Amino acid sequence: MIYIKKVTFPVIIVLGQVIALLGLFAVIGYAQINAEDLISDLEGTAPYERGSKALELSEEGVNAVPGLVEVIEKYPQQEDAHLVSTCIIAISLIGPDAREESTETLLVALDSFFAEIRYSAARALGRLWAGEGSEETEIIQKINTNLLSYAIRAEGAERFAPGLAMTSINDDIPIDAPANQAQSLEPRELLSQVFPWLIRREARLTGVEDWNWPLLVQTFLQRPDSEVGRNAKDMLLSDKPIEAIDFLFSRMKDIDPSEALWKRMSELVSELADVEFDREKAQNAAQEDTYDGFMFNREADWYNNLTTHKDDKHRNYAWMKLEEAINAAKFRAYKRDFERLELIKEVIRHQFDSTEHIPEDASPSSRRLMREPLRLKNKILTAIQDYEKAEDTNDRISAVQTLLDVSHRDKGKEIAELFLEDFFDIALAEDSPRILSDLGIMLTNVLNVRVVLDEDREIRRQELEVKFEEIQ
Repeated sequence: MIYIKKVTFPVIIVLGQVIALLGLFAVIGYAQINAEDLISDLEGTAPYERGSKALELSEEGVNAVPGLVEVIEKYPQQEDAHLVSTCIIAISLIGPDAREESTETLLVALDSFFAEIRYSAARALGRLWAGEGSEETEIIQKINTNLLSYAIRAEGAERFAPGLAMTSINDDIPIDAPANQAQSLEPRELLSQVFPWLIRREARLTGVEDWNWPLLVQTFLQRPDSEVGRNAKDMLLSDKPIEAIDFLFSRMKDIDPSEALWKRMSELVSELADVEFDREKAQNAAQEDTYDGFMFNREADWYNNLTTHKDDKHRNYAWMKLEEAINAAKFRAYKRDFERLELIKEVIRHQFDSTEHIPEDASPSSRRLMREPLRLKNKILTAIQDYEKAEDTNDRISAVQTLLDVSHRDKGKEIAELFLEDFFDIALAEDSPRILSDLGIMLTNVLNVRVVLDEDREIRRQELEVKFEEIQ
């Protein structure tokens, strides 16, 4: 599951674009196109002019859908999310005739990293399937379940898109608003009316066994004592979705620790992330206006636990968090954003062993940030392996010289710190004065305390133990 990036200015642009486009009826014809032609055309069109392109494509009708779907599925979103969003809007303008070929693709787009793509996909589903909720078909169940899940995990104004889509599809949802207009409600208020209505109508949703983590979390939190709530918790604890941990941390920041909901959240995230929450300390922190720091420290505990997981699932998650942290540091630039970025970088340094592990779809910013640290880490790993395989002193000297060289490089020190136990083991086993001297210089640089490795192994061991205690 892809982590939800907060709604930003581009989403507001897309919202305005969607509203403007849906209000137009006069369209311009467009010749038959394929995906490659479409990409070339849109790439050469300024974003503010792409609305006209979407209108032209919609006039082509179902003949344009295969090419649009191919672009949505295959175009690198990180290169131009707005281009993909434009194709989604074109499909929404084509209307119900585009359902058969595009619905599954739009459901996948709800999980995009990019808010404007998620937003456009939700609005498109609402338009394509308007008024069809009462049919209670399998596809309606799937659409409702995915939209509800998106609405739960989304933040702020972004919740508006799935909320309106669900009220459009399920036009029998009673909405308590002026003139029954869902658009007049705040996103949070809209969701508070839609969720309880849908969750109690099993025929409108897939079976609980097919629910993903946002819907499971929300169901447990809202109905903890019901059978469906207990089943939801059991499924969460069985699968332990790491994205749910982020979601819970985010929501807990806005809830008073004295509330029962906070208690349920803290107990759930403790079981999922192996992080302890002291409710009394949290309440004291809230009274002393240090609650933000309290939650940040618990989040840091979770990231520290992440450093021990090197499987693909946790690596992908960590890199996704890195992308999010980079964006937050760029566009919000709060102190906490930079602190969180440093925490994630530390996780990446532990989890990834070389540049080969960097995801193919990593952004240029994240690649630039982590390429050199990971290159140096791989160099240290190779040098340690060379040392262990060395057959004579000269080979060992060469390997340690590499370690010494890396420790003096920019970003090398922070990487070398990951291997202190390995360096200590080498220092305790070594008997070459030359190598001991180089190791002492390297450890002095890495630890920021003077390290002299005596030729006497027992004295050397005591020296290392003392230095290790000094840095703890």
